Amino acid sequence: MRPLHHKILILAYWWAPPFLIAAIQFGLSSWSSPPQVPFRFPGWDKVMHGLIYFVMAVATLRAIRGYHQFTFKKSFKIAMLLCIVYGMTDEIHQVFVPGRAPEWQDWIADAVGSLLGGCAWFVWEKIAPWPHHIFRNHPRFAPPTNQPSPPEHSTLESNDFQST
Repeated sequence: MRPLHHKILILAYWWAPPFLIAAIQFGLSSWSSPPQVPFRFPGWDKVMHGLIYFVMAVATLRAIRGYHQFTFKKSFKIAMLLCIVYGMTDEIHQVFVPGRAPEWQDWIADAVGSLLGGCAWFVWEKIAPWPHHIFRNHPRFAPPTNQPSPPEHSTLESNDFQST
């Protein structure tokens, strides 16, 4: 069995990126007046929402596929649910931020960005198959084997063969 600190490191390796992206997104949506971008164009905030959730979906799919090793279909459904629901809670969170207001169009941009990120991951897996074997065979990431150790061989004594 692996020690607890080893399990925590493996968990952090897979899940730290999506949580970091979610924390950054939460921080950005908590600002009353977000930083201004010099190259603004109509709908630029929707593009930014889509890009952030694109990256979040890719990071979440990576975590689910790598840590839990689910099938792609199951991983895709879980990742999209997590990202889209997080986008909805982010918009609800903006109700409580002075100077900000939730917009359903932002939530749609979040959902579209998440779906595009999931589709990009699907294409990536078709081009370069997911390397589970790299981590399975690595001694730090391989699942522990619960096989019993081989039986001890007894040494033969000279009196074991004497007849009585």
